[in-house]
Amino acid sequence: MWDPNHPDKLQPQTGHFRDALRLSVHLDIKIPPSPNLASDFVSPVGFIWISYPKSFPISSVPPCSSTLLMAPRNFTVTKPSRGKQRDLTALDAAALARLGSWIITTPNTPWVPKPFMEKEALQMRADGRFGYIDPYQWPQLWSEQYPWSVAIPSKNYYSSPSPIAWAWYTPRYEDFVLQKDSGKGNLNRTTIAGLRGLLEVIQSRFKSYQRAHLPRGSLTRAEGVHSTLKKLWNIIELSHLSWRDTVVHVGDYERVFLELYAIMDYDQLILDRLRMQSGAATDSDPGHPRWLGGFTKAPLMAEQLFAAGVPVWLIRDEAEVSEKIIVQDIVDAWDPTDIVVHHYVDPVGQFAWPFDIVYKGQAGDETMHAKIREATYRAKVLENPSTSDESGSRVHRTARNGVDGWQPYDKSRPLVPPMRRDLWEVTESTFLPAPLAVVLKVSPRIKEKVDLKRYTTNVTRVTGLRFPDPVMLAVVQNPDSMRRYFANWLAIRTAWIQHVIAHPSAESPTSKEWRAFLLSTPADRNCEKTTASAQERSQALKLFYNILPVDASGISWAGDDSVTFRNNTVKVFKSISPAQARAITWELCELHFQFDVLAMDRALVPMKWKESPAEREAIWRAIFPPKTVGDTWDAPLPTTNNGVMRTSDLHDKFSMLNAFAQLLSAWPEAPQLFHTPITPSLSNEQVQGAMADLMGFYVKSFYQQNGRPPICPRHLPVA
Repeated sequence: MWDPNHPDKLQPQTGHFRDALRLSVHLDIKIPPSPNLASDFVSPVGFIWISYPKSFPISSVPPCSSTLLMAPRNFTVTKPSRGKQRDLTALDAAALARLGSWIITTPNTPWVPKPFMEKEALQMRADGRFGYIDPYQWPQLWSEQYPWSVAIPSKNYYSSPSPIAWAWYTPRYEDFVLQKDSGKGNLNRTTIAGLRGLLEVIQSRFKSYQRAHLPRGSLTRAEGVHSTLKKLWNIIELSHLSWRDTVVHVGDYERVFLELYAIMDYDQLILDRLRMQSGAATDSDPGHPRWLGGFTKAPLMAEQLFAAGVPVWLIRDEAEVSEKIIVQDIVDAWDPTDIVVHHYVDPVGQFAWPFDIVYKGQAGDETMHAKIREATYRAKVLENPSTSDESGSRVHRTARNGVDGWQPYDKSRPLVPPMRRDLWEVTESTFLPAPLAVVLKVSPRIKEKVDLKRYTTNVTRVTGLRFPDPVMLAVVQNPDSMRRYFANWLAIRTAWIQHVIAHPSAESPTSKEWRAFLLSTPADRNCEKTTASAQERSQALKLFYNILPVDASGISWAGDDSVTFRNNTVKVFKSISPAQARAITWELCELHFQFDVLAMDRALVPMKWKESPAEREAIWRAIFPPKTVGDTWDAPLPTTNNGVMRTSDLHDKFSMLNAFAQLLSAWPEAPQLFHTPITPSLSNEQVQGAMADLMGFYVKSFYQQNGRPPICPRHLPVA
């Protein structure tokens, strides 16, 4: 229960702390802010909520004590003396890192990688790999089904000239040789020789592996993976593939190699020692750098991996860490710096062409481990028409003369167009803030009714966008283009916001016109090119002519150096950082929502604006008070969520929701229940239901009026 004299301590009376979070309590006291509270502590009506770090889903939070709401615990660092590191047990820390209420320790490595355990989309990236959640690139949670994942070779250990270094080769455009009069080709001789070396490494070791006294099941598994590796190699070496298919097959080949090498290491070097179940250090301590290692939440599993000499990181709640723990160093969790997160971009047309999303689920869990293997081992080797010509004869590799003159595509052939984005899908990205739960709830529901023709629109032309679509900026796959998109928006941001404020009902640029402008440079102002894209950029610039910087030059309208966003400086010549991108796209979502609501109200109830404009504007301003965006559009970002649908202040919450309901109640077909006040006496479920009703009606009305779904607000991003 809460003690008003000690607001930063919560003492659950019975049961687990997690159960205490679910207790319905009505707080009549004002809870002052406390620096000792856990991150983003809020208390909406009827519940106490705590937000945890993004990398840890709420479902994985263990029942624990009240330490979540207490001051972070201080750990005493005891620097190891020479030769004393082996005195550690699996539950001690050669290195310790803190992530929110979680403590991550490792007894046998000097660093702590950042774990990724949130809900993720499994989708191949531009390099043929699967980003942060790829177990062949970054440590993942221990898998009972695929235990050899901890033995996947580490890129840092097998550097050149080791032939195994080719397991991390990323296909390069200049390594591809187009076959004459064809849109397909092969990798050049040097690359083929390097990749063939991986198969030779396996062949030289596999015979001794087969002779080892191993369980029949282990041998059968390894033989199956070995067979797949050889089939993939035959495709890469003998087939004529498109460049895009080459990226896919090389990625699959490398993953299967790493899988097989890990299986052999695990069976021959790790498995017997895992069964020791001892937390004492062994001769292989510290963790062998040849392996990626893995995370675990089970102390016993940490002891086994530690005994086997495998790099291991134990994830615990702070309350579970013993007072007697030995801590030799406190470090920050490492973010991966060399993992590709951008999607595939056509090397000739320079358009984004993302690979399909094959699964959505919890990163690191058993299903994600299985789905990554499923995507890698899919049966594409059964049919490969590019290995034979029309007569059925085998296509032989041709000499690679004149490599510099070849291109990976026949430019006379039509290029495959980029995939269209479903505007109803709530996009999640590293460069976007988290979507609101209420938006995730209502968007599929409205889309379903639109698909069933229950909601229709008479709009013949989809309306434009008052501001750039934040998703448009976030999903740009070419890093140079993304840098230009953000820089160009920031170059006109202040002037354009002033323009919209002065002319809220003016016709807006289309999505295509925004895209053309965001891709433009000052050189396009006097461009004489006649290509379609050049003409599009030229026409788009006319819409922004009066606000463009007169003396701009360089790669963007912000120049080549830097541009200011609120109180931060964005370096134009560097790639936009995810934190900067989230701040900018959050503001864009807020701009869209606020001014779309205003424009919708003017369009749907014009008589009210004619009869009492001050009253309508006052209602609108009650929904969006200045502190929602940090008082002004040029002030630093707010530090807490203050907007409608997401504010943490109870008084503001009901004030904003009732103002929103009052505004919407005047719109055509508005439900009668919008006239009923939303009060603190309602249960949390009733308040959440009212929020969903309001947002659902707004989304439906916006679609009917504009022919497209609206851009909705998002959570305030954390750095």
